Amino acid sequence: MEVTSGNQNNAAPDLTATATNDKKKDLSTATISRQVITLTELPTHRDQLPLKENGTIWVVNDCSTLSTTIVEQLQQRGFNSELISPNHDIVPQQLVGLVIIAPQVGTDSQFLSDSFQLVQRCGAALKNHGADEASCLVTVSRLDGKCGFGGETTIIDPLSGGLAGISKTASHEWSEVNCKAVDLGADLSETAQAESVIDELLHADPLEVGINASGRCTLALQEKNLATDSPALHLTAEDVVIISGGARGVTAEVANAMANSGQPTLLLLGRSPLPEPEQNWLLAAHDEAAIKKALMTHAAQPLKPRELNNACSKVLNNRELTHNIQRLQQAGSKVIYRSVDIRDEQAVASAVTEARDLGNIRGFIHGAGVLADRKIEDKTPEQFEMVYSTKINGLQALIQATYNDNLDFIALFSSSTGRFGRSGQVDYAVANEVLNKSAQALTRQRKSCRIVSFNWGPWDGGMVTPALKKIFAAEGIGVIDLQVGSHYLLQELAHNDNEVEVVILGGTEQTPAKNDKSDEHNNGDNNGKKKPVSNVYSDKVFDLHLNSNNMPVLHHHVINNKAVVPMALLVEWLAQGALHNNPGLIFYGFDNLRILNGIKLAANNDTAIGLRYGGTSVEDGTFIIPMQIYNETDQTIHASADIILSSALPDQRPAIDPLVVDGAEMATQGEIYSAGQLFHGPLLQGLKQVIGNNTEGIIALSSNAPPPAKWMENPLRNTWVADPQLLDSAFQMMILWSFAQKHLGSLPNFAAQYRQYCEQFPSGTTRIQCRVTKTSQNSASANIDFIDERTRQLLARLEGYECTMTENLHQAFVNNQL
Repeated sequence: MEVTSGNQNNAAPDLTATATNDKKKDLSTATISRQVITLTELPTHRDQLPLKENGTIWVVNDCSTLSTTIVEQLQQRGFNSELISPNHDIVPQQLVGLVIIAPQVGTDSQFLSDSFQLVQRCGAALKNHGADEASCLVTVSRLDGKCGFGGETTIIDPLSGGLAGISKTASHEWSEVNCKAVDLGADLSETAQAESVIDELLHADPLEVGINASGRCTLALQEKNLATDSPALHLTAEDVVIISGGARGVTAEVANAMANSGQPTLLLLGRSPLPEPEQNWLLAAHDEAAIKKALMTHAAQPLKPRELNNACSKVLNNRELTHNIQRLQQAGSKVIYRSVDIRDEQAVASAVTEARDLGNIRGFIHGAGVLADRKIEDKTPEQFEMVYSTKINGLQALIQATYNDNLDFIALFSSSTGRFGRSGQVDYAVANEVLNKSAQALTRQRKSCRIVSFNWGPWDGGMVTPALKKIFAAEGIGVIDLQVGSHYLLQELAHNDNEVEVVILGGTEQTPAKNDKSDEHNNGDNNGKKKPVSNVYSDKVFDLHLNSNNMPVLHHHVINNKAVVPMALLVEWLAQGALHNNPGLIFYGFDNLRILNGIKLAANNDTAIGLRYGGTSVEDGTFIIPMQIYNETDQTIHASADIILSSALPDQRPAIDPLVVDGAEMATQGEIYSAGQLFHGPLLQGLKQVIGNNTEGIIALSSNAPPPAKWMENPLRNTWVADPQLLDSAFQMMILWSFAQKHLGSLPNFAAQYRQYCEQFPSGTTRIQCRVTKTSQNSASANIDFIDERTRQLLARLEGYECTMTENLHQAFVNNQL
């Protein structure tokens, strides 16, 4: 399965994009909140973390005797502690703790990547133990014993600060695990360091702890806004300013503020190609539809949907780039735009040498960045490397290129993700924490240079869609106005109060309401079914290119000699599409799932489908995101649903009303799938036993889905959001029920509501009970519960399931070979 993101250019400083602010707008209500970090003492009394004696605790070898001392002291306390390398790959079913210590000889980027992958491998073991008893993840950096905020103290190992990004992210994603980021000072003896790390291992809070000879401390935020009359940075035409991140998005708006403050020469470094003159036949096309029509008309051969989308994106990007450069030139600045990989030291140095001939290098702004949001368990090493290296290798290239320049300022575009952590952004958190601590180290080295690491909140534009703005508003996070934020940056660089890391959030004087329940999003009753949230679907998430060769599971779901994409898999894609731009949220369920036109493929045929979403609404703390799956060629809609996301799952689960059925038992899996009623091949044969089947309903036991890679090549995620096998097993049960009670085959077409009460289904066996609520000659409805067979807890509930029953389905099921 080939996947193409709907956002073709994901280069962005934080959550940013197009900034075309030529029209004057009222900025009087836009505000900036500036917070600084202060050190505070740890509270005297803290909760103990009751780690299980004899439990296994892994300690990563730090190439010194500190890690061995910690292991020995843990063993003396009754723990089964082991010294491991960061590449250790044989993980037990359960882990009580994992301690990752920065190497004494210094951290490098490879160690951070290895540490992330180790945490990824250990995640299930830590969560498994944490589900019943306490477990912990502790990362240990070697900054200054004060998390980098020691003022004049030396920052020993800036890159080790990135370890805190792992702990902060895990604290958001893994509620079962106690996570902590510890920073050790070099002024402590090794014995004191070991005792302190173990002591923090055995205490629950806080998330960040600094340990030095003077004691222990943690961090707190303090509001410290600049004075309203603070001067902005003064620049002249003799100055040269370097800006990474290109001439699009937020960095374009920052460059515009620079140009209007003194007309300096601007060296813009971006990934986009140099702007090209447009063909005459394209000049009259002013919107996306017109551009695509012109491209199709003048194409040498027919364009596939993905090719057309890519070509259109290239035109739009080219126009935005051209417009922004012209804007800077009209403000009086000379502009040098160079298309470079910011990680390429030689290419960056060459561009800087060229710009140096036009004036004095006054400073640089490092705004380049990319996102690849995935939960820890789903993120690939390649995604981690791409996100991390763009920030960190890019910074190193800029530092090397300007090493001999007498800089007045350095501005680093970090993120609030680095300060607070955020689900789905472990690589971004690590990279931005390295930026933060590199800024601290550079400040101590370049005394006369104003160096600021801006921990930006989300900006108002581009990747922050109206839907995301509602989500941030519900979380109490305001977005930063492009013009206000850009002007503020110039003020911060001119202001010197010795603050290096500043947290910048946006907002307005009137805080938006958290719950938007406008008339257009009224979810009132509609003949027993909830009304769809939105009828407007405009934003594409990604494309999927399907064929039976890259999706083995399709060979196991064949009806009438054609592969049919299972409804359970459509649910998975709709959910993943909704989560794509909302990595901090959790899948909670869906409303109004409709199968409108099934996706059918003959042998060796392929098809391109797209996922798009409509306007998000917020209701009772949940986020309702309308999603559609459609055919890229003819725009046929295959399926739609309102996906429900939440920041947390409810603590209380609904009660289970036990279903009692008897008769029609099938004791074995072989008996179930050899009866000639189900068409499913081995990959989808999840039912293990049918316990009972009568007019009231059907009860059966099912296994979970295998990893996504078993069903398809290049899956969107490495783990499932729901569990398509369990869902499909439920649908298979209704086929068995319809044959037993109505002598007809059946296929699903609608489901009114689904709620899932666990982030991931537990391994093992799940009991599924389908309670039939309504029947007619050709249809049946049911409510379906998914129950943990071991704990008898409700895992998920599907209500208002509807299937169609017809006589011709039996023969269609028999023809189950492509």
